[in-house]
Amino acid sequence: MKNLFASFFLLVIYFSPVIAQTADVPVDAKAQTVADEKNKITGSFEMNYLRHYIWRGAEFGNNDVAQPELELNYKDFTISLCQNFNYVPKNVPQEYYTKNAFFDEQDAEIRYSKTWGKFSSQFSAMAYFYFYQIGSPNTAELYNWTGFNFYKDFSFFTENSVDIASYSGAVYSNNGILFEHSTKKNLTIEWSAYAGFGNSKFNTNYFNTTAGGLNLIGSHIDITKEFGKFFCKITGEKNSYTKPAIKEATSIKGTDNFGVAAGINF
Repeated sequence: MKNLFASFFLLVIYFSPVIAQTADVPVDAKAQTVADEKNKITGSFEMNYLRHYIWRGAEFGNNDVAQPELELNYKDFTISLCQNFNYVPKNVPQEYYTKNAFFDEQDAEIRYSKTWGKFSSQFSAMAYFYFYQIGSPNTAELYNWTGFNFYKDFSFFTENSVDIASYSGAVYSNNGILFEHSTKKNLTIEWSAYAGFGNSKFNTNYFNTTAGGLNLIGSHIDITKEFGKFFCKITGEKNSYTKPAIKEATSIKGTDNFGVAAGINF
């Protein structure tokens, strides 16, 4: 952890822009400043606590985890690095681990984002690396999120992923409605309600059932408060399985989660 935070602060120092403010800046200079800002590297770092490890509605048996994330942005491109740390390594599911692992996963993503009028979209290539986990080979995905802002703070969205490596052909699709609102006091609320679909290959690998189709309905909320460059966040999630085969395979009716986070934008 010390090495992680040390690396983060070095990145902050190296990439943080120096902003100079002057009075009566000429129009051409202002335009150049705007152009310069777009060409700068920006980013964020978030440290968090999550009660459960839940991914696309599936619970992996790890409780009390941290999934810190570092993002670097340049123009329309983003590089993201995310890890998984088990706060209590002795509690990881022993049947799925070769040791009591603290650091057991490293994810990497490169993303391109674009907005066209009321439409916005993200295209990503993702890689997942697992350590000390039995039956969890490294893999990779292609991913897209597309939204349509149909009324004020409300949007329809669809997100779709396809595995291109160890679980080649596994497809997951999440579709729903998103509400996103920011206040003048730097408080942002993001709430979504969705329905998640998995094909046979996805459900075989992540839910231990070969039945594809509608997996779940769920809801997710993030509430973020900014204090200058710093921010804090609370998050909650609730998923209810709609497929009897998933309920039988997992022995649960659904999953839920809550978490807290703090971070910095730079």
